Formats: sequence, C-alpha cells, structure tokens
Amino acid sequence: MGEPNDFMDSVSAEFIGNEGVDRAGLERLLKAQLLLNKKVAAQTGPMTVEMGEGGSTATVRFNVLLVGGTGALMPERGDMQEMVSGWRYEDGKWRVYSASWKPLGR
Repeated sequence: MGEPNDFMDSVSAEFIGNEGVDRAGLERLLKAQLLLNKKVAAQTGPMTVEMGEGGSTATVRFNVLLVGGTGALMPERGDMQEMVSGWRYEDGKWRVYSASWKPLGR
C-alpha cells in the first residue's frame, strides 16, 4: 500500500462512513493500521458500478480481503468485508464521499 496521503487524495472533504466516521477519522484509521502492521494489503473482488443520473455520481459495490502483519510470508490478520462506496466527480477528479463496510455475510 502506498502513502496515506496518496489514498486520502481520492477522499472527498465531505466523506462520511460507518458510525459517522468523517474524513479526518478515516485518515486516522488508515494511519493507525499502517502503524500496527508493517505490511498492509487489500485484494478486491469483482466490482459493480451503478452510475447516477447525469453521470457525476456512482455507487461501487465489492468485497475486499484486508490483510496485515509483520511482513513475514503469511499475514497475521485477515478480514473479508462487503463494501459499498459513493463516488462523485469533484474538481475534475472522482472522489469517494461515502462508504459503508461490514464483515462478509453479515
């Protein structure tokens, strides 16, 4: 995974996630995971994209495997999540403005 700032460049200032997590909270969550895990990886499954009316918004649904650990051959932690994210075309760039996630199958 790249630098947190690279990821956050694609997050809208108006972002809202699970339990009211805002953009600053998402950035703290990301940085905490990178501090706890020497290596972090995400593998997404197939994505479904539904374009909104007018083509300036989209909803993206997918499953993702998140893994982290010390960098040894096998990750120490893994988690499958169902993700639904809302995207909006802002200032010439697609940015995520909402996201919800839950353990796969729940």
